[in-house]
Amino acid sequence: MWTQFTWNDYKMRWDPKEYGNITNIQLPHEFLWKPDILLFNSADEHFDASFPVNFVVSWNGDVLWAPPGIVKFSCDLSMTWFPFDEQMCFLKYGSWTYTGSKLDLHIDDTGLNERHKMDLSYYVQNGEFDLLATPAERIESTFKDERYIEVFFRMHLKRKTLYYGLNWIVPSVLISISNVLGFTMPSECGEKITLHTADIPGVAPMVAPDVTTWEEVCSSLEKYAISCR
Repeated sequence: MWTQFTWNDYKMRWDPKEYGNITNIQLPHEFLWKPDILLFNSADEHFDASFPVNFVVSWNGDVLWAPPGIVKFSCDLSMTWFPFDEQMCFLKYGSWTYTGSKLDLHIDDTGLNERHKMDLSYYVQNGEFDLLATPAERIESTFKDERYIEVFFRMHLKRKTLYYGLNWIVPSVLISISNVLGFTMPSECGEKITLHTADIPGVAPMVAPDVTTWEEVCSSLEKYAISCR
């Protein structure tokens, strides 16, 4: 992922006519001031994993900084309706030291629609989740009479259920039907015990730890498998 920051530095303005019609230049990132905007919910061991790239400075003072990087961030997942769950994760950006009176943040949604506030031109489809929407919002908060600005880029995700449907749900339904049919067999039938005993190994993998590893909540699929068992 790459992020794009733009701001205006009045000290970097010049008249192109006086400098060979040069309208923009590239400068190393350590030569100019840059905002200390960080990903607050980063899960990276170095916290800021963006690659140091040059600034692109235009003649009117506009500065473009677009560092690429592999972003790792924390997201609180709700697994109650797994595998039919939808998740809402977010990227929380803000200044580490500047207050809102010194550094204001705004969302540049030029050329984007209401549904997606992130540029998905190079987005690669994920095998487990569908990306439904990427709304963004600017939040202003107050702490000790100081104003702070934060920008949230949210990602509305929906889990793809085909894999879990074929490997978990369909077998669960078949085992449930098998249990019901077992009760219709005469009590003196020896195969009745064999049928119910054979169902137990089929249900066991569905409550295995690799389904969900959340201790706080039990998914609906696990509850169903446990009740069948």
